[in-house]
Amino acid sequence: MQDYAIQKSSRKCFVSDQPFQPGDHCVTAIVQKGSELVRRDYTEANWPGPNADTIGWWRSKVPAKRSTRTAFAPNSVLVQTLETLLETPGKSAIAYLLALLLVRRRVLVDEADAEQDSSLATLLTLRFPSEDRLLMVPIDIVDMAKTEEYQTQLVELLHVDT
Repeated sequence: MQDYAIQKSSRKCFVSDQPFQPGDHCVTAIVQKGSELVRRDYTEANWPGPNADTIGWWRSKVPAKRSTRTAFAPNSVLVQTLETLLETPGKSAIAYLLALLLVRRRVLVDEADAEQDSSLATLLTLRFPSEDRLLMVPIDIVDMAKTEEYQTQLVELLHVDT
């Protein structure tokens, strides 16, 4: 069986761009767009029905709002997310930033040799002590123009709703 990465709900209708409210009935469809699978959420009134590109669809009801308190995702999940980002083309900057945050939170330990010239390093060698694993993270130059985008992505990666 193959796993597919499908994005989370947009929490708004694909057609009207109106946010869903608790108790609303909605339809979610997984649509083939080129080589990617894309999630589309609709209000029941705006659901056009499945077309030839629709892989699957289902109806659901938007649940009542839960507590807005957030917590950090478990460390093992964050490290697994880092490994996935390292394998995903175009995600090296966010992987590098996540690695730095995990070092700062003491989830990962920098294994750099103190005698090595750090200005010549191209990789961070990080150890995940609880599983005694090493990760090699390429040092990436971060585009400062994308600071807000990176911050949003990191918040989504680090936190889970409780």
